[in-house]
Amino acid sequence: MRNLLRSLTIAVTSSMTAKRPLWVDTDAGFDDLVALSALAATERRLAVVSTTSGACETPEAGAGRVRTILNACGRNDVTVVAGASAPRVPVKPWLTDAQKMLLRWFADRSLGAASGPFDGDVGGAVAALGAVDLLCLGPLTNVAAVLASGRVTVETAIAMGGDAPGREPEFNFACDPAAAAAVVKTCPSLTLVGLDCCTDAFAESTELPGVIGSLCSADACAARFDPLAAFCASREGSFEIRDVSYGVDAAGRVVGGESRVRAATRLVDREAYLGWLRTAAATLPR
Repeated sequence: MRNLLRSLTIAVTSSMTAKRPLWVDTDAGFDDLVALSALAATERRLAVVSTTSGACETPEAGAGRVRTILNACGRNDVTVVAGASAPRVPVKPWLTDAQKMLLRWFADRSLGAASGPFDGDVGGAVAALGAVDLLCLGPLTNVAAVLASGRVTVETAIAMGGDAPGREPEFNFACDPAAAAAVVKTCPSLTLVGLDCCTDAFAESTELPGVIGSLCSADACAARFDPLAAFCASREGSFEIRDVSYGVDAAGRVVGGESRVRAATRLVDREAYLGWLRTAAATLPR
């Protein structure tokens, strides 16, 4: 059985680690920026980052922070696009606190955020690349719209989103349930790195502060969610994977369904992941 799981893992991640350009869609929260900084340091194929709302207030605000972080990592070659806002963002105490901490983190380092205007044509920016691999780190508003347009060829996709069937809606899916349902139904070669997999990898967020310096010290969960999906996209064999049949209901809850996707079930090597995260620490402002 373990050999079968290993073969599924390799089949998924080896296709993602081919030399196709990488498109990342994000809502530019703490954990998104950790993921992007690690990708900026390790993935030369990172080509386009598009933003939506969710963890950030607006796509434009998120684009400014993404541009600033990428520039700090020496990646001014990456195109940043401010996409569409998610239609509904659940107001959570943790979200308000995280947004305040993120603003403070930028202010304490006198970084500010790069000002626009930013291009708003996500589909055009990605279509110019040809066939791409996709990494989704936020609500799926932009991704659903681009897939529906038929302008972009996505070969493989990995998304941090969803949870085990029957649980409460995960934040990214809850911000745009219709988009999540559409992506689960139509996106080719989709692998979900769900909330259940992320929390199982590090059951206590206190294991992670300090691993990647100041961003993780500001938010103990910054290395716990989106960076795990980014690691899945970046490293072959990083997760065990199983085939599942899922759908998404009107609230954004994962349910049993007819769409065949893959779900990450276990981080294979925690130390390899922590080492990968430390590459971000070397590029980020202290």
